[in-house]
Amino acid sequence: VTELEPKSEGIFTIPSITVGNEKTHPVRLKVLPENPSTAARKDIFLELDISDAPHHVQQQILLTVRLYLGVGLLDGNLSDPAPKDTNVRRLGQDAQFTANVNGRSYRVVERRYALFPENSGPLHIPELRFQGLASDDRSASQAFSRLFNQGIRVSARTRASILDILPPPDAYDGSVWLPASHLEIVEIGDPDSQATVGQPVTRRIQLKATGLTAEQLPDLQFAESPSFRQYPDRPVRETLFDGKNLIGTVTRSIAIIANQPGALTLPPLSITWWDTDTATREIAELPGSTIQVQETGQSGTPAQPGPAGSPAATEPPAADQELPEKKPLPSNWMWASLIMLVGWILTGLIMWRKIRGLGDSGHGNAPPAEPVGQDIGQLLSEIRRACADRHPHQVRQLTIQLARNLWGPGYRGGLQEMAARIGTGPMPERLGELNSVLFAPGNDRSAAWDGEAYSRCLADWLRSMRHRTDARQPELPELYPTTS
Repeated sequence: VTELEPKSEGIFTIPSITVGNEKTHPVRLKVLPENPSTAARKDIFLELDISDAPHHVQQQILLTVRLYLGVGLLDGNLSDPAPKDTNVRRLGQDAQFTANVNGRSYRVVERRYALFPENSGPLHIPELRFQGLASDDRSASQAFSRLFNQGIRVSARTRASILDILPPPDAYDGSVWLPASHLEIVEIGDPDSQATVGQPVTRRIQLKATGLTAEQLPDLQFAESPSFRQYPDRPVRETLFDGKNLIGTVTRSIAIIANQPGALTLPPLSITWWDTDTATREIAELPGSTIQVQETGQSGTPAQPGPAGSPAATEPPAADQELPEKKPLPSNWMWASLIMLVGWILTGLIMWRKIRGLGDSGHGNAPPAEPVGQDIGQLLSEIRRACADRHPHQVRQLTIQLARNLWGPGYRGGLQEMAARIGTGPMPERLGELNSVLFAPGNDRSAAWDGEAYSRCLADWLRSMRHRTDARQPELPELYPTTS
């Protein structure tokens, strides 16, 4: 048995069918238009809702299709909308509920889509069709039919729709067309308020738009300034669903390195977009911020002398505070500064003698001040993770911290100083490659950086330093040599 279902109204001819020497006669059929008054009395029918106009190119258009079931369903399939030159996204899972239509109870299956037309002009949405197998409640052998998956074939369809897709309005002057119901730029986390010359400060900026996918959002571009250098990472894109709309996000981390001390002003970031709810041009803006930048080696805030006669005016400043420059100082401060200067010189001489005694004078292959321990292992694990995630700025900070753990807190150098101290071997080359990635012009150098090779080389060098330290241990003179 062959079942035919007409797709449109009109007069059609079913051609003859030949079986062996037998042949059927052609059959002419007249298909009448569907009577809307009888749709609600059907066992199964479809309902289609489309979000209100106006609809602009690349704007989210919400399409909702509901399947009303007045009979039990054994099997079925609902087609998806497939208009040309349109990005179609299915939203979430199907929702099911019951509804009463003209005094009859129906089980309703609701499915939602988001359409993003790529061109302006007429948008043809073909009809959606449902085909399924319903249980035959009129059959006396209903249980037998269900057992063998038999039933009545049922179908339903929607009418085809045509939407008028508008181009971007003439009043829109943004560089990128962004039609959304909401758009904002935010900074993730608490921004740093202090920095040091030559040391990176990382910011995480996120662009978030309701009614757009992540692929529609532009890359975040940061203004250049002679006061600092900046090295943005690759943008991270994600499209979410909040139960009603698609929400696109693009997040980008940027390392900022100040070139000079003082107040560093980070410029604001703004993006023009079109509000689809109010049909107006809007501007989303992340305000600028100020970072206080210190010279390398400084920490804390400058000491401020208190009123005359107060305890703060007679006590010397702490060792980690800097004296105000270009101001006349009381005699007590001058004596305190002289004492502190002598102490710093003596401390430097003692640390220099310790470092010289641990390795060959003038050579970089000096073993670490202490054997590689648990703290070093933890730092190495963090460096490996940062290498795997391709975060060269974080690798630099962790590597410098590793050098301070190895050679003592007096070590204040960077990667170049570390390479000079190590001397020969593959590790200085890896440190030079990392420096090139961080400070060479261009923002895509990190893509070619081999972080895995860097972490392996660092682990091998630490292992060799530990072996060299162990090998040197028997050569130390005895504290109480025996006399013959």
